[in-house]
Order: sequence, then C-alpha cells, then structure tokens
Amino acid sequence: MAGNFGDIRERGVKQIHFIVSDGLSGMKNVITEIYPHAKYQPCVVHVMRNILAKVRVQHRNIIATEIKEVFHAKDKQEAEQLFMKFTQNGKISIPT
Repeated sequence: MAGNFGDIRERGVKQIHFIVSDGLSGMKNVITEIYPHAKYQPCVVHVMRNILAKVRVQHRNIIATEIKEVFHAKDKQEAEQLFMKFTQNGKISIPT
C-alpha cells in the first residue's frame, strides 16, 4: 500500500488534500506518513456496510434509516445531536 502512494509521489504529486477510502487496515497511517497534511475520511458506504453487518437482519432497515440521518445532517452539530439521540435510544452501544 505504501508503495502505491510512494509511486504517486514519485510521479510528481506533491500534495494530496483529502483522501476517502474503504478503511483498509493501515491506510490512514500510510497516508499520513507520505502526505502528512492530507485529511482522511473513511467511505460512508463502507462504514454503513460495516455497521449493518453487525446488526440483526430484522433491525437493519430501521438502523440504516437512522444512521443515514446522521450522515445527511446539515452540519457537525446536527450530526452529533442525531448520533447522541441514536445511541441514547439503546440501539447502539459505544465502546468505552
């Protein structure tokens, strides 16, 4: 993986501002090593799939709907409020 980003740098890409990926293990570390100023975000589609894979089939539709509300929030404050509401409803537990 580091080789791919190293190759990109060798071909003349001096700076990457933003990278979205599927959350492949180690991706964020490699990106920050080669492009330390790049912002990293996991792909929301992959995040959603990973969450729903851990949910019972009969609950997936409601959970998916509520998670989408968080992802589609108009700003960070609204997203945080929706996420807190979601977790307080007992539908998800946050590891401590």
